[in-house]
Amino acid sequence: MALLNKETGELTFMDGLRLSAGMPMGELAQRLDGRTDAIVRLESHAVAGGRLVPVCTVTGGALESVALTISSVASRPMRKAERQRAFLFARLDLEDPCPDTLDSVHIACPFGEMFLSTDPFTGRAEARILYAAR
Repeated sequence: MALLNKETGELTFMDGLRLSAGMPMGELAQRLDGRTDAIVRLESHAVAGGRLVPVCTVTGGALESVALTISSVASRPMRKAERQRAFLFARLDLEDPCPDTLDSVHIACPFGEMFLSTDPFTGRAEARILYAAR
């Protein structure tokens, strides 16, 4: 099962959580507690080979962006930047254009855009999915 639908931007985690542009539903709506603007950090959710933590930005009641960071891979915390980055690119079914330099990557998509970055100091890799305004 693919985590990311590259046409719609929908994220589908192995445990059933779905995140996509538009109105938040399910676990995300419960965390909003009636607010229409918020940044919501969800618990880690299962993906093939590990767990990712989604941090969602909701504006005007609609999901605007999702940042994905790694919680664990094969039940162990991820420490090395190169391995975190490789794991994120693999989960999103993308080819890393600069695995040696770990430069940030911007990808235009039908649903909006994605940014993948790696902090050389902390080793933290992140994928940010931004949905185009509808």
